[in-house]
Amino acid sequence: MTIKELQKIGCEILNGKNSKNNKSSLVLDSRLILQDLLNIDSTKFYMSLDESIESAVIKKYKTLIRKRARGYSLHSVLGKKNFYGLTFHLNKSTLVPRFETELLCESAVEYAINLNKDVIKILDICTGCGTIGITVAKELSKKNIKANLILSDISKGAMKAAKINAENIGVDATVMYSNLFDNINNNEKFDIICANPPYIDKKIKKSLSEEVRHEASRALFSSNSGFSHIKRILKDAKKFMNEDSMLFIEFGYDQGEKIINCAKKNSYKSIEIKKDLQSFDRYAMIKI
Repeated sequence: MTIKELQKIGCEILNGKNSKNNKSSLVLDSRLILQDLLNIDSTKFYMSLDESIESAVIKKYKTLIRKRARGYSLHSVLGKKNFYGLTFHLNKSTLVPRFETELLCESAVEYAINLNKDVIKILDICTGCGTIGITVAKELSKKNIKANLILSDISKGAMKAAKINAENIGVDATVMYSNLFDNINNNEKFDIICANPPYIDKKIKKSLSEEVRHEASRALFSSNSGFSHIKRILKDAKKFMNEDSMLFIEFGYDQGEKIINCAKKNSYKSIEIKKDLQSFDRYAMIKI
């Protein structure tokens, strides 16, 4: 079987499972999955359409195509996502990084630089695949600023992905198991604490896109109308902060007012809500 023939089969599988897909989307997805399997770029792909493919590759390709047809995102199928110019390994325990989170990373990097320190202590809780902490540390390294980085999560699968990503991207990090702050040393103070915790109300699960519903539920949903994790973070983070520390939290588009009220209730003195490129409230910058 040739590359051209196999891609055609991929298109047919996708079209048969989801007639809502337009033709260009079917062709693109089927090609990108096959390109990734063959480890070739698009130029090489089109130059090799008549080349034969090994049976093991054919079998693996059909498995991945069927996964895409069942509603998993392309990035979940490929097991990786580009974020802030870096490639992050994903698995079933991690979410696919979103572009909006890059804005939080930019703010964290800017804040860290303005601290004028040679070493910045960073704690990334609910780290998932390590997106925020690793990105910030990598950017700081370009400014000759060392990051003393801890990546923590309650999911061992996510911890595994975070460790792989830190190693692949070239960032020194301690990856540890912790339910929010439970296992963090009480004597530690961090310059930056960042979190992209679960913040979606499980009651709205059916309204989410099929691709999102296929992502790690544990990393998506929180009780108390999606606010339970954030509430705990705001309650406990102060113990790990000093007057120069900044807490960065990503949250749902409709949770900005609740963030402000909860932060004030916990006696934080500075609370700034930042918007994404669609002008939705997206993350908070909070100081004690």
